[in-house]
Amino acid sequence: MGAKKRAAVRAVLLALPILLPACVVSAYRDLRPEADLEEYARLHRTFLSRKHEPRRIPTADREGRIVGIAVHEVGAGDRERAIVLIHGVLSDHETFRYLAGALRAENDILLVELPGCGDSDKPDPDDLGPDGYGVTAMARRIFQALRAVLEARPRPTRLALAGHSLGGTIAVRMVADPGLRAEYADVIAHIDRLILMAPIDVAIEKQHPTFEYFEGVGDITVWLADLTGILRHRVSLAHAESTSVPRSLPREEADRFIRNVCDGPRRHASQAMVKQAIPRRDGLHPDWRRIEELAAQYESIRIPTLILWGAWDETFPLSMGYKLQVEIPNAVLRIIPETKHSPQLERPRVCARSIEAFLRDGDGAGPRIARITATDMEELPPPVFDGAR
Repeated sequence: MGAKKRAAVRAVLLALPILLPACVVSAYRDLRPEADLEEYARLHRTFLSRKHEPRRIPTADREGRIVGIAVHEVGAGDRERAIVLIHGVLSDHETFRYLAGALRAENDILLVELPGCGDSDKPDPDDLGPDGYGVTAMARRIFQALRAVLEARPRPTRLALAGHSLGGTIAVRMVADPGLRAEYADVIAHIDRLILMAPIDVAIEKQHPTFEYFEGVGDITVWLADLTGILRHRVSLAHAESTSVPRSLPREEADRFIRNVCDGPRRHASQAMVKQAIPRRDGLHPDWRRIEELAAQYESIRIPTLILWGAWDETFPLSMGYKLQVEIPNAVLRIIPETKHSPQLERPRVCARSIEAFLRDGDGAGPRIARITATDMEELPPPVFDGAR
């Protein structure tokens, strides 16, 4: 590109923020900070007040490629049980900060960050091979990290394995895949509960349009969107509508998402996760033979399983939850009314009380499928946005 063209492009880019409508700014400003949302602020303070020890544990794939996996250990460190929480795409351990604040201190919490996310190492997808950010590969690394944590704990520890969205899919693979179960039998022996928050069912016929678009977004597109303010505007609009009560989630959640999108290594890792999450034939169409093999493994899950799903989930429909409840033995489905795809953020106290009741009673209490309410769980409802600025 010649000097004149570069100057012209620079002039256009500099002018874009001025030409954009005022809503590009106002959409973000309409989101309220956590400090103004008393319930979220209180849960976050509780989370921060508990002993919080981050570790980065080296893990290796079968080719010997090392990736450090970050595990944030929350709690006393000597409880009889630890709840392992695995996040989803374009996220990190902070997605569980409110849930961790709502959970009682009777259990320790292990917040695991996937490769390419949070404080974990962020290798280029090309350096890890075609399946390096696949579900099985990440499950193997989490097993190794948990093995190291268990070896360092002062007493034998029972594990409740929990995951949200793709994290739930990874949790399922960890307890269902026969090869992984044999390879990590020592860790499997500690896992006696499975908790799934809107996990991705491997038998999904098509990619969600948002993920399909995200998979192909390039660095220049993200850079331009960030430079012009379009990224903040679009994320803010989506964030405002991501809950049953618009604009009820803290502004910091939008900031966290924007940070993860703008960070090249994190974004590239998440794009690889989306691409490798479901087996594909020729890189485009679902590989149904492999998908059916993986779905058949659901039947091998024998530990009590809790499935939490938002009734208004627009990312993965509630029907997927019903399907998984039927296919996973000893599974119970708890439907959270007026909740979308992230119950750990939208209804942290409902999730916490549901999880604690499940850990106490297993699958022996209550119906196999039930709709729970915020009133039943004694949760304060999310704050209602009143539009005042």
